[in-house]
Amino acid sequence: MVEISRSKEAMLQFDEANRIFRYEPETGKLFWRVWRWRRIKPGDEASTVATTTGYKIVRVEATYLQHRLVWLLHYGEWPNGLIDHINMDKTDNRICNLRLANYSQSNANRRAPRRKGIGSLKGASFLRGKKVWRSSIKIDGKTKNLGDYRTEIEAHLAFCAAVKLRHGSFARIGP
Repeated sequence: MVEISRSKEAMLQFDEANRIFRYEPETGKLFWRVWRWRRIKPGDEASTVATTTGYKIVRVEATYLQHRLVWLLHYGEWPNGLIDHINMDKTDNRICNLRLANYSQSNANRRAPRRKGIGSLKGASFLRGKKVWRSSIKIDGKTKNLGDYRTEIEAHLAFCAAVKLRHGSFARIGP
């Protein structure tokens, strides 16, 4: 597993990062401005995809998540909190695809879990004993029951309304 730098001492400052990297906001790509070792020259793309997380990472003296480094280069300061990829593509680091989020908001912007068979809509689960569909949402780590419904679609629609109300633009309703 890749150890990501989180300590304040290990974090690059804006001036140093700007000296080392060039960022293209339209493409989300990061390029080296300086020679690194023998085989990496100025103009080469500066990232690799971490196999364990799927996020792009960059190694300087420490290992950084590329989207956090991009935030520093674009805004001039390290992000205070999580960064959410709006389109859920962990490798798409265009600045228009990145936004600050808390844990709950970031969780709201996730795909529905892939299930086999019955119950594939987000927020709906089938209760075999009662033969009804239950709609529920997680708020601050606690599951809140939104009611029982006759169909999966009705339960899903109740979830959609609640998640839109709770999370606004962070709400991911579809797959």
